[in-house]
Amino acid sequence: ARQNILGHMQQGGWPSPFDRNVATKMAAKTVNWLIEQLTHVAARDDASGTVHAEDPSTATLLGMRTRAYRFQPVQEIKEETDFTYRMSKAGCQWWMKLRSIMNIMAQHDSTYQVEGLDPTSLTDGETV
Repeated sequence: ARQNILGHMQQGGWPSPFDRNVATKMAAKTVNWLIEQLTHVAARDDASGTVHAEDPSTATLLGMRTRAYRFQPVQEIKEETDFTYRMSKAGCQWWMKLRSIMNIMAQHDSTYQVEGLDPTSLTDGETV
């Protein structure tokens, strides 16, 4: 038997130095978070040995938010995510304006929209 790492299978190839750097940073941040949760946030009941985790910040996901790694409570993610379409309910993300260009580059049948020319534009754009 040999080790199989799902992320490498999905993307193909060996992890790059960048991948290893990101993984190391995320692992270190996660270990620090776990230590913090065990020492500061979770209250230990000496009689039963139970760890209480009633605060929403005790069930979180680590992700990239505004160019920084941040733990976000699962309750917040549930409130701001449209799980049907797997995207934010907050509206148009910056990368949504690139979809028409990505479809053209992928050689899909699509139309080119003016909004792709100006990433700062907040309009829907016109079909050219």
